[in-house]
Amino acid sequence: MTCKSVLAACALSLLLVACGGNTPSDSPAKQTTVSSSAKSELLYRKDFKPLPANVVKSTVYAKPKAGELVTNGGFEDGATGWMTSAGNIITEFSDWAHSGNKFAYLGGYDNAADMIAQDFALPANAQSSLQFWYYVRSDETESTASDFMTVDLYSIDSGNKLATLGQVSNLQKNSGWVNQQYDLSAYQGQNVRLMFSAATNASNVSLFVVDDVSLTTAAIVSAGVTPQTGWWWNPAEGGRGFTIEKQGDKIFMAGYLYENDGRATWFGAGPAVVSGSTFSAPLTTYIGGQTLTGTFHAPSSTANNGTISVTFTDSSHGTLSWPGGSIAIERYNIVANGANASVPAGTPQAGWWWNPAEGGRGYSIEIQNNTMFLAAYMYDDLGNPIWYASGPTAMTNPNTYQGTWQQYGNGQSMSGAYKSASVVNANVGAVTINFNSTTTAVLTLPDGRQISIQRYNFGN
Repeated sequence: MTCKSVLAACALSLLLVACGGNTPSDSPAKQTTVSSSAKSELLYRKDFKPLPANVVKSTVYAKPKAGELVTNGGFEDGATGWMTSAGNIITEFSDWAHSGNKFAYLGGYDNAADMIAQDFALPANAQSSLQFWYYVRSDETESTASDFMTVDLYSIDSGNKLATLGQVSNLQKNSGWVNQQYDLSAYQGQNVRLMFSAATNASNVSLFVVDDVSLTTAAIVSAGVTPQTGWWWNPAEGGRGFTIEKQGDKIFMAGYLYENDGRATWFGAGPAVVSGSTFSAPLTTYIGGQTLTGTFHAPSSTANNGTISVTFTDSSHGTLSWPGGSIAIERYNIVANGANASVPAGTPQAGWWWNPAEGGRGYSIEIQNNTMFLAAYMYDDLGNPIWYASGPTAMTNPNTYQGTWQQYGNGQSMSGAYKSASVVNANVGAVTINFNSTTTAVLTLPDGRQISIQRYNFGN
């Protein structure tokens, strides 16, 4: 070990012990004291030239940022917040500061062993970004590195070095102010000590100026879980279920269930932006719209039914909360293991379909292993919301579905105890869908009338 590295290690060890930390395993417990007069040698020497023209002083004082952990990062309050070794580490000389009037300088004399340090509790689940400005002055003329400033990160709890973040030397002299940045996110949740230390040799002094030190944190926002599009349910509560689809950052969903008198009903929620893995939106009931075979007239809506939220734990499981309480939901397998089965190219897309000229009613379509389960949400003759289901039924061919609409009733309401639903009309009418692409089709209604349907796009 060279003289300069011994001196640096000695001072580093004493600083850890004096400030309540443990002695790092790679640091001897000894310090060399440096006088203020020796420390000032380089900075105040009359023959030391002013800063070069390329060193531009910042005209804006470096104020603390939101999420800032560093105390007094611009050193305008002297040594407040910092632990320092002996000597004039913090000084005031406005022409040299990156911003404000003060800065920290390390080295500036032969056999220097200087350092400054500050402790931080890095928050868990957060991105931590360190940045600072430095400038190097040196009388060294050799083309080899002999004087150094090192930036280290130590564990306060163990005293061990976590990382050497970086090192600069006399070779970077007169390069102007340099902005250095390091990502400390790998150390989230730990108590750490950040140290700047300088070690110089026995001749041709070098000086390392540090200013505007900043350590900011920002919560790591999870990209969230993307739920599978299609049918969802609680297996213990068969007879009612949900269609969920996410497009972009929004989810649109509907629930199919029953009123207290046993009549089938439905509600919608969204489209609304998802926060992480949680969707939340008002429960909206629609009334007075178009019947299965009737002419179009627009429905009206009421959004006073409370709020529904779903937090997804993975792509096929979640917890649903609404005025009826909280229940676990999962993907519905139309056929065994169908929800996770691969989807052949050319298969009509799962999710919401509609006729843009008949807003207020629509269709939920999903095909698993060539078997379709289909629902239509619309209105009865009195204007009440009602839904019909068809399937699960095998596709006639990859582009054609033929089935029968059925009406269910007498099942579980939103807040009621579970009771099994029953088929109250096994043949509301025939339904045929001829797909001419994965996103467009022609649907034949029970009265023989044909309408064009297409995927409902709500993500933009």
